Amino acid sequence: MKITGLDISKVPFSMRKSYMAVNYLFEDYYSGYTSCTGFSSNLDKMPFVSTPGLYLRSVCTKGQNNNMEMIRFIPLYNGEEVPYEIHAGYEKVELICQEGKIAFCYADENRLLIRGEGEKLGLRLDCVIEGRSSFLVQIPVKGGRSYHKLTNHISFDNYGIFTSLGTVKVYQEWEADHLLNTACLYDITAEDGAFQCMIKELRTYVWANVEKEGCVDFEQTVRNTKNAFDEFCSKLPEVPQEYKEAQKLATYLCWSGSVAERGYLKRESIYMTKNILCAVWAYESWLIAAGLCETDSELAYDQLMTMLDSQDELGGIPNFKGEGMESYEASMPPNLGWIVMKMLDKIQFTKKQLDEIYDKMRKYTYFYLNHMDEQESGVFEYHHGYDACGDDDTVFRKELNILSPDLTTLMILQMDCLAMLAEKLDKKVEEKQWKDLADRSLKGLINTLFDEKNLPFARNNITGERIYAQSPILFTPLMLGERLPLEIRTSIINELKNGKYITEYGLASESLDSKYYHADGFFRGPIWFTMTLTLIEGLTKCGEQEMADDLTVKYCNLIRNGGCAECYNAETGAPLNNKGYTSTAGTFLILLHYYLR
Repeated sequence: MKITGLDISKVPFSMRKSYMAVNYLFEDYYSGYTSCTGFSSNLDKMPFVSTPGLYLRSVCTKGQNNNMEMIRFIPLYNGEEVPYEIHAGYEKVELICQEGKIAFCYADENRLLIRGEGEKLGLRLDCVIEGRSSFLVQIPVKGGRSYHKLTNHISFDNYGIFTSLGTVKVYQEWEADHLLNTACLYDITAEDGAFQCMIKELRTYVWANVEKEGCVDFEQTVRNTKNAFDEFCSKLPEVPQEYKEAQKLATYLCWSGSVAERGYLKRESIYMTKNILCAVWAYESWLIAAGLCETDSELAYDQLMTMLDSQDELGGIPNFKGEGMESYEASMPPNLGWIVMKMLDKIQFTKKQLDEIYDKMRKYTYFYLNHMDEQESGVFEYHHGYDACGDDDTVFRKELNILSPDLTTLMILQMDCLAMLAEKLDKKVEEKQWKDLADRSLKGLINTLFDEKNLPFARNNITGERIYAQSPILFTPLMLGERLPLEIRTSIINELKNGKYITEYGLASESLDSKYYHADGFFRGPIWFTMTLTLIEGLTKCGEQEMADDLTVKYCNLIRNGGCAECYNAETGAPLNNKGYTSTAGTFLILLHYYLR
């Protein structure tokens, strides 16, 4: 398939606040987007999408059981399928056939508008995907016309389909009991050389105001969408010309990656991706907040708070959630305090916002103090690689319950932030308390997780045994800057310079001379936004500006050249796995707006 412009096989075509996305999917879509087989030992054997094509997908989390595809769009001429090419932009997608063209745009977050132009041109909506049953019901409306309601039996998504121009023919094939169907086709044919159709995600049993919502001008709708995104981009900070297009792509991923308040989501929230694993992740949502704070401070604030809206009675938060579910499977790294301090370098919060941030962060920090520090030493524990946003990192290669220096580092920074906020809010007693707790954790970190050569290591929390690993996650304490003794800073930086961690493309997630290194090994080789950003911050704080600048430029170049992928091959720079990651986009925006010199 030839795709020009926005590559919608990698970047979903969606809109701010929408739970709908349009992608061209290849048959390896799912296995190709998740890399490791941590989610299923049979991942490479699952069919999911065996027919390549242009799909309308639901990103509702209630349909995350790999049943996200609602409709496959098939251009027709004289009722027969015809080949097509795709040209896509931020405001519309065009299918270009020899017989004419078919264009898609969003009328709003709930409505997808389709227009075709060409004699005898048509469009088939195939609504039974990989055997997942859906059915269409024709529903008349006043004025003599009708729309069809599409119901998906698996995901419980419902859509209204209304053709305001053109003729419609529906074909459904049912099983004997008439409960499930094996075929469900909605065919549109041009009338006087054109057709137009509106698809609406239904949140009610029927579609009210069909005529009003379904009959709109296509070109004006395209202009409206373009203007909305252009207005958002108009507030972007200035960056060097060579990164402007990549900055716009990253911004589009965040803008179109948001979904509206619904269910467990109490405010507008930006999904980590609308490709697969469509949900909000804590660590990532805070990165996105920092990346967007100068462009839309209210949206950025919502990303700070959306996971904290689900704070439990212990002060903990889900590691991910969507409108239909939330998971407390893991805790995620507590980078909230550090991110708030970065944002305060760029914007000001209101008194009400500072009060809310302080209250939520205080409870979140006490969750770690009370429940993730079993020895009460100020050194905090991970229970799984998921907690570290480093699923299979080599620090977890033997045991899951470990002490790793990155976690305690982030907690020290979070307590530093709480002390700063307490000062702003005139909470003198609490300010001193947080400073004392941070000092205790710094002392515990140095005494527990550094060896006689002043190098950091991870430790089995049950046996106390040292875990030997060559992961740069161990270098996170550099973020503490001059609070670390000089000999420790010097030892870590020398190890970084002398080890095989940095390639011509960036920071590998495992040293290239490690026996556990694997070029496509998830957190055992590829370049990740997580480690890259924290190390750049650490090097900057330690006065290693040349190395920090080098890593910043290398990572920015990866995105300029390969888009916002989940991670990148450290030896070739090739983008890996999911190519439409808002987490990567948010990190890129942070690097552009805070670090690039």
